[in-house]
Amino acid sequence: MPGPALTVWYNTRCPVCDAGISRQKRRLIEAVKAGRIEFRDIN
Repeated sequence: MPGPALTVWYNTRCPVCDAGISRQKRRLIEAVKAGRIEFRDIN
């Protein structure tokens, strides 16, 4: 099975970045569940 089409790297230690990624995850939940997008923490 191929990996996700898009990997988003982010920093959970940055409160602004973490809040923005949390919002994007909620908006893109179907793509995340389908494995098309992966969110990865750099920490």
